[in-house]
Amino acid sequence: MKQFKNIQRSFFITFILAISGMIVTPVYASEFHVTTSQELQTALSTAAENNQSDSIFLAAGIYKGNFRMNTEESDTSITIQAEEGLNAGNVILDGEERDRVLLIDSGNNELNINIENITVRNGKVSGGAGIRIKTKGEVTIDKCNIQNNYSTSHGGGFYFESASNIYITKTNFNNNTAYNSSSSENVYGAGLYVISIDLFSFSDNNVFSNDTNSNNTNWRSAGTGTLYVTAKEVLFRSNSISKNNAKSNSAFRISASSKMVFENNTINNNENNNYSDYGSGTIGISAPEVEFNNNHITNNKGVGYITGNNLLMLESNSIINNSGSSNGVMRLSSILFTARNNIVTSNDSYDKGCLYITSSGTINLINNTISKNKTKGYGGGIYLDINNTTAILNLYNNIIWGNTAENEGSDIYLNGYGSKKNSYNNNVHDIVGTFDFSVNNIDVAPLFINTEKNDYHLGAGSLCINAGTNDAPEIPGLDLDGNPRIGDNTVDIGAYEHSSTDYHPADANNDWTLTSAEVTAYETAWKNGSQWSEGPAQIPMNYLTRAGFLQQSAGAYENAGGAKPLCWIPVD
Repeated sequence: MKQFKNIQRSFFITFILAISGMIVTPVYASEFHVTTSQELQTALSTAAENNQSDSIFLAAGIYKGNFRMNTEESDTSITIQAEEGLNAGNVILDGEERDRVLLIDSGNNELNINIENITVRNGKVSGGAGIRIKTKGEVTIDKCNIQNNYSTSHGGGFYFESASNIYITKTNFNNNTAYNSSSSENVYGAGLYVISIDLFSFSDNNVFSNDTNSNNTNWRSAGTGTLYVTAKEVLFRSNSISKNNAKSNSAFRISASSKMVFENNTINNNENNNYSDYGSGTIGISAPEVEFNNNHITNNKGVGYITGNNLLMLESNSIINNSGSSNGVMRLSSILFTARNNIVTSNDSYDKGCLYITSSGTINLINNTISKNKTKGYGGGIYLDINNTTAILNLYNNIIWGNTAENEGSDIYLNGYGSKKNSYNNNVHDIVGTFDFSVNNIDVAPLFINTEKNDYHLGAGSLCINAGTNDAPEIPGLDLDGNPRIGDNTVDIGAYEHSSTDYHPADANNDWTLTSAEVTAYETAWKNGSQWSEGPAQIPMNYLTRAGFLQQSAGAYENAGGAKPLCWIPVD
């Protein structure tokens, strides 16, 4: 067995300042290489007392035990990571369901904490079964697996409190549980519980198959949020949240006192025990300012609510095939609310619209496609609550068509008078309520390409093509596909701009014919991971297979105007 190593590297830098005569004290760092559970705990205990910035490297293996570091050190750091060349699958901390796996507590001191390439599993305790951290310093978690931990209170996987900033990247949270059998206790955050921090940054993570629940009869707090966060600022980017379960907000409940940015996340197949009630759903978000962009929300039992107290921007999101609550599939509220380039289709609401929107200020809906949604109540597409006398409603270039309501307002239900209600260049069929100004609106079948396959691009001959107004406020520069928004000098109605002029990127000379040489060059670039000058710089596999199909079908092709790459079809 390898012996425990403590390699102490002292970096001594002495500065003599000619003017002041001040001597700056030495800066030390310790490095530990461990191979056993006892060596790991000894390293943590030593690091807690040496007043140095420490790094602990773990060899491959399973480290069984319940590890801790209690320290009063400040302005130092602790790094716990796999040895170079190893990943989280090679280095495992296993709590054996006896207690918490790892505790790091520096109280109110500024200890910076870094954990990388570690699996933390099988913790069982009340409050942070996998990892519990308390510090005023920064915390970084990178490329870790947090799995199969069980808390009888908050934070099945992680429990953080009081940190200044938390950065979590490329980490898996799966099969963690937060559960309490009490009929009066609240439970939050099977995957993650974070409170009272400055910045919460969560990017490129995978959160799946976690369960948050209790027997509390107050379902809104009984089991809330696989991810439960309160912070000043939140950055939430490029995460996958799927197959989680809770009584309320199964994916996350996150609140900020300043600003939130949610971008490029995939949220699907999450379940809620009370999804038909308002406040439940998959997500719960609240902050003074919220940017919610380029997210894909599909096949969830309930979506939930987004509250931007002062500002809410909802742009280029796909909200498809979700079931909703008594206040819509998604409840949206803000003083200034803008929704652009969103597609909202095939959702089923218990009452009050697929989208339930309320504001005391201004609502701007611009170039959205809302279709094939249904509700048991009012407003199958949108329920707009504008009871406040200061509210202003602006609808520009939207397709809100083909929705159904068992009561009234299959497409739009207007509740209240507001200050002013404007509707310009929309395609809407069934409306309950009246607008102060209604100009250039149409009521025709949009001629979508293929709604059975969720392709809501405009087909050739659609009267929505070139039927919008370029004078819409805050008109987006790109459509939902990322293509230029205005073609043929006039904007289209809906989330997608119709285009039948784009060549396949492999068509090097743009002659509507793909040759064997062109496809071979395209394939070679794909194999080498090379950047391509036209179309997506990183060649998608389905673009390559489409090019091969077209070339084998005699080479000549055309653009039918639908979703890429299926829009490119052989010429008959």
